[in-house]
Amino acid sequence: MKKEKSSKIYCSLDIETSDFDPANGEILELGMIFFEIGDDGIKPLKEWTSTFKAIKEVPPRILALTGITVEELESSGPFQEKHSEIQELVKDAIIVGHNIDFDLRFLQSFGIKFSGASIDTLSLAQLFLPTAVSYNLEAVMNLLKVEHKEAHRALADARASMVVFEKLLRHYAAFPEELRTRLQDLFSAKTEIGVLLQTKFAPEALPAKKEEFPILHSAEIEQSIKAENTIVCFPLGFDYYHYIYGALQKTKEKLVLVVPSKKIVYQLWKNGLAEPLFENSDLFNEKKFEKILKKKLHPDQRLFFGKILVWKYTNWQSKSLIDLNWSFGSQFRALVNFDDDDDLVSIADPKQKVFAVDYFYFIHSDLSALLQKRKILILDINNFESALTYVSSKKVSWGDFLYHLRQIYDPQTDFGQKANAEAIKTLLAQTYFSAWQV
Repeated sequence: MKKEKSSKIYCSLDIETSDFDPANGEILELGMIFFEIGDDGIKPLKEWTSTFKAIKEVPPRILALTGITVEELESSGPFQEKHSEIQELVKDAIIVGHNIDFDLRFLQSFGIKFSGASIDTLSLAQLFLPTAVSYNLEAVMNLLKVEHKEAHRALADARASMVVFEKLLRHYAAFPEELRTRLQDLFSAKTEIGVLLQTKFAPEALPAKKEEFPILHSAEIEQSIKAENTIVCFPLGFDYYHYIYGALQKTKEKLVLVVPSKKIVYQLWKNGLAEPLFENSDLFNEKKFEKILKKKLHPDQRLFFGKILVWKYTNWQSKSLIDLNWSFGSQFRALVNFDDDDDLVSIADPKQKVFAVDYFYFIHSDLSALLQKRKILILDINNFESALTYVSSKKVSWGDFLYHLRQIYDPQTDFGQKANAEAIKTLLAQTYFSAWQV
């Protein structure tokens, strides 16, 4: 027998205001869409929208942002004229919106009372889209392929939030059954999110995201990587990174590529060009995670652990936390990673030809055991010098390094600690500048 649809009434709601602070701002526009949730999805029931006359002058930047005109506001009545009508409409509804607490607080400051039940599509996005670049409404809509016309008009934003809400639930329905079961166990059926996780929507997986990652080839650059003790210079603006990546594909040597950021390390790893070296704090400690998951969690922790579960079951990798969006949950990071005080943890396969590591991890950590018998390639020596300066708190440059070596012993004058002469000559020889202009 087909399950009966929910008798609950939901209201996707959005307001436009003249200021972010309810103490100073006024409500300029309210948009609401009422709907039900059934097995077939969302069924809209009614739309309601109105602009309101402002007492104070509205800043031009607000009018420009929202598209609301002075004429619209002047021809409208004050908010209080429709207070009773709005109150009657929302009194029993479950309120839905993106970052909905802002809207609720503002409306409550103007005397509107709510049932207390609400669902934030921002929280759902954080839960179901753990690696999204951004969680603002526009970014989430773009990721979910939701059209948005008349952005920053209340009814249009309310409609967008409703569609995002449904898309997120359909995305959840496409999760593996084991993941959905674990999420249902994590969230109580007495909570609004717990109820939603029991809803049987038709699944709709996100389209695969294609990333452009050009890999270019140059015989000269590939030859320079084989050379010993070489500094290769490139003209300003030359896209040498992707030529280096092409050379990595062909090299037979064991290399360590030292790059400016963890993001580049991650890209190299994802594209199969290098094994990553990440700090302990960037690595997922699954045993710690599963142990804490069994404990009693407060709501924010539960949302964070749900986010990690989704990441673990749906992401292309679950070894490094580097691709998670930490705009929510950064305060709980220590609950799911390895401690910096732990023994060095590595996810890199030692048999692979190329390792990649970011400047700061390379500089301040002892990686000698991992990097033995490997040639080290440092990309962008100027930026590397800046990183050395930052870590050491004193100006560091290639020229300074040569200067300090010659202070110990100078081969040109034969002055200094002659006992170290051979060692200094060897080090200086390894710094000779062999430049090649492309």
